[in-house]
Amino acid sequence: MGLAASAGRFIFGLMPSAWKIIAYRRPDKIGEPSIREFFLVALPEKDAAIAVLRMREGYDDAELEVVGEAPAESVDWLDIKPGQIFCIWSVQ
Repeated sequence: MGLAASAGRFIFGLMPSAWKIIAYRRPDKIGEPSIREFFLVALPEKDAAIAVLRMREGYDDAELEVVGEAPAESVDWLDIKPGQIFCIWSVQ
């Protein structure tokens, strides 16, 4: 079991538990640029994180790029709970 210090407290078993995923969605109107969104998906399995993001309305045909696992400190700092989808940024 790992041990990590975070803001003066110790957390046992702290492991990356979220995936960094970039979604490229089609624009709402023809001629507009695609929408790029950055997510943290708090699930231990990469395939499950992709599947749950695809279930969201408007993401079934989005191009999804898994960038990697989020550091456990980021997940803890943002107070992301297991199963949560956290949108970091949306850019058009």
